[in-house]
Formats: sequence, structure tokens, C-alpha cells
Amino acid sequence: MPRILTRIYANVTNEVNQLGSCVKWLFGYTLNNNLSNLENDGYVSHGILGNAIFKKIKNQLGGNVKFILTGSAPIKSEVLMYLKAVLNVNICECYGLTETAGGCSGTYPDEKTAGHVGYPHYCCLYRLKDHPDLDYTSDNIDSNVENGVRVWKGEILIKGGCLSKKYLLNPEANKEFENGWFRTGDVGTLDQ
Repeated sequence: MPRILTRIYANVTNEVNQLGSCVKWLFGYTLNNNLSNLENDGYVSHGILGNAIFKKIKNQLGGNVKFILTGSAPIKSEVLMYLKAVLNVNICECYGLTETAGGCSGTYPDEKTAGHVGYPHYCCLYRLKDHPDLDYTSDNIDSNVENGVRVWKGEILIKGGCLSKKYLLNPEANKEFENGWFRTGDVGTLDQ
């Protein structure tokens, strides 16, 4: 899904770059206004100007898109916020695996930030496992200087009702299950 959204972003920016200077300025003005609203309020209200400018783009996706889920790979924050502002739809970033029966975390529809997969769904528990060989340990705490948030890194482990019990006819792969926890093999961060 991120590849499709990135392609839409590239096509829109390419079309905008080919517009006349006045229309390009109006597009940029409205886009920046929407991005500001998104950052401050968590939602976009196009208004008359926004509807006139962004309607063609939304119509290229059928005109009735209300909600988009993206997962399977990270998406650039810039692309996600741009599309939220232009399409005026909620785009949620999600994380999940086949072993967790699909999504096990996701952002809220009115999320003001991008670049993370949100919060665990009610049926899932998360924890991080130390990986000293990769320098991911619970006592190795990074500090985010910009806002003072403490961040922990490690392998993501998931437990809960959404989780498979084991792999069928594959005892070797069943080593990924430890005391009810599934070792995803993915490295993640948890902030305070």
C-alpha cells in the first residue's frame, strides 16, 4: 500500500509542477493551510477553495474515498501528511503479520503525526526483547533531544488472542513462539 500512495503523491506533485504560477501558488497556499490545520487540530477542512483545488485529485481516486489504511512497509511521513491534506481523508498507519491475523496496531484516524504505527489493538500485548549484539537493550535508552522523550529499542514480541498458537507441521518455525509470545523478527521502538 505505501508504494501506491507514494505513486499517487509523485503523480500529484508532478502535475502541480506543470501548472501555471498562479494556480501553483493557490495549490501551495491551500496545501500549507491544510497541513497547519492537520498539525494543530488533527483534521482538515477544505472549504470552498480547497474543494475547488483538490476535487480533481480526489475524483481520480473515485471521488468517494473516506478512509485509507496503509501497512506492509513504512511510508514517508511527508507523503502521508501531504495526502491527508490533499485528499481530506483519514489515513491510518498499521502494523501486523500473518501470525497476528492481520493488524495488531494502528494510528487513530485523527492522528496529528506520522512515522509510527500507533497503538496496540485491545487484543494485543507488546514488549521489546533485548538484542545486545545489535545494541538494542532496555538499559540503552536514547534521548530524543527535540522533545525529551525516552525511547527503547528491541525486537517486537506480541501476545494476545489475535495470535496463532503455532505453525502447522513446521516445528522449526515454532521456535518463534516463547511462553505465549511471538518473536516477530522486527525491530521497533517504544516511546514514553
